[in-house]
Amino acid sequence: MLVQHLIAFAYLVAGTITDFRSREVSDWANYGLISIGIALNAFLSISLLDWRPLAGSLAVFGLLWGFGWLMCRTGQWGGGDSKLLMGMGALYGFDSFLISFLVGTLFMGALYGLAWSFFLAFKHRDAFSGRFKALLHEWAQWRLVAFIALFSSALAWALLPRLLLLFSFCALVYLLLYLGLLIKAVEESCMRKWVSPDKLTEGDWVAKIVRHEGKVLAGPDDKEGISKSQVAKLQALYHKGKLQKVYIKEGIPFVPSFLLGWLAALWVHPGLLFQLLQR
Repeated sequence: MLVQHLIAFAYLVAGTITDFRSREVSDWANYGLISIGIALNAFLSISLLDWRPLAGSLAVFGLLWGFGWLMCRTGQWGGGDSKLLMGMGALYGFDSFLISFLVGTLFMGALYGLAWSFFLAFKHRDAFSGRFKALLHEWAQWRLVAFIALFSSALAWALLPRLLLLFSFCALVYLLLYLGLLIKAVEESCMRKWVSPDKLTEGDWVAKIVRHEGKVLAGPDDKEGISKSQVAKLQALYHKGKLQKVYIKEGIPFVPSFLLGWLAALWVHPGLLFQLLQR
């Protein structure tokens, strides 16, 4: 287990640094992690004469491949994030630590994403403020409905204390409505920009349709981001002087949440690493 921890830590730290710097994670690094994870578990199976380590590594890799594909198709993650998660699955296999890591990533990722959204809102406060006010106006009817529901449930709770659960649910919905408006305002005002086509890389999300001679070359329908062939076509047009810029959506660097989730798993999981440190 110590070897897995050291490998995972090295890859997650390197991936975090790369993600902050360039908003992408090297495919070759991820393929390396996947290969190392499978090879390590194959070695364990051979040395222990037990098929389970290798079978677990391959099975979890397959499960996380399916999950990563779904996240890419829905535009939640980039391909690099998904491949890194597959690598972690191949490395740990069917181990309780992996469950702790996944739960920790889910929880820490939510906190990290919220903190990043507040950071962007402050950094681009003028643009964010204008878009947030516009969304408040656009969602005025829904805000009124949510407020009436909250106010009514508060009165009901005051008259019947057993209706606390109803009030709590309405309060949560009211809070999530404004949180959703905040995140949407951040996405639309702070995470989109014009870039030169020669700066594009595979996996970038194009926020506005790019057409040439009536043909769509790229756009928001590319849920997994633009492919290498699309990048090549856009850059060829740029070098010919037929395309000057492309409007893209920047994603949140998500690998840091993997690292935070891994650290959280170490904190709560009584694994071999802590046993060794306590000696």
